[in-house]
Amino acid sequence: MGGRSSTRLISLSRAAPASSSVRSVSTSSFFGFPGFFDMTDTTEFPDLDSLDHDEKLAAALGNMVVAWARAETVLVKAYAHAMQVHYNMAASLYYNIPTFESRVKALRAIVSDRPHPFSDREPILQAVSALSELAATRNMWVHGLWVIDPKRKVTRLFNMKIGGAKRRSVQVTVNAVRQHVQAVRERSRELAALLPLSISLYSSPDKPR
Repeated sequence: MGGRSSTRLISLSRAAPASSSVRSVSTSSFFGFPGFFDMTDTTEFPDLDSLDHDEKLAAALGNMVVAWARAETVLVKAYAHAMQVHYNMAASLYYNIPTFESRVKALRAIVSDRPHPFSDREPILQAVSALSELAATRNMWVHGLWVIDPKRKVTRLFNMKIGGAKRRSVQVTVNAVRQHVQAVRERSRELAALLPLSISLYSSPDKPR
């Protein structure tokens, strides 16, 4: 896999009628994947640093960021509820754990092992698991390699951790992102419904810690 170091602007028409406007695609390099579509294919895929060419997809991914920020807020509230501490302390504990997967594992352990009984223990554990299962998709979009398919004029994502050239690449559609966002919102609401409506931000109104 090789790349060119120069930054280029490549005009690509959208997959629409010929009269549609042409957008500029901002790229930082090119990645060649010989044989990706067939044995003689040597297509080079422009490496994206923005989605200015697809505003609807960019907006959908922006909503994904907000939905996951809300989801992590609910997980912090679950920490606060399980440990019987205020939100600020729970947030400090949560964000000092280095990865999302580790945070979820720690939360599950806390909910499972707390000495005082939780009547909602199992529903909380199930809701946390349902939400955390969606994180793999988010991670793929956040950490993947975003490119433009110059032949099909579509946005694609390469996940180099997956073996097999064809399975590494997936077209990212607006509908797919919107469906993911809706699932994150629903799982977040399900978990939030099991937690106290109000959780103290600090240990007391006058003494933030």
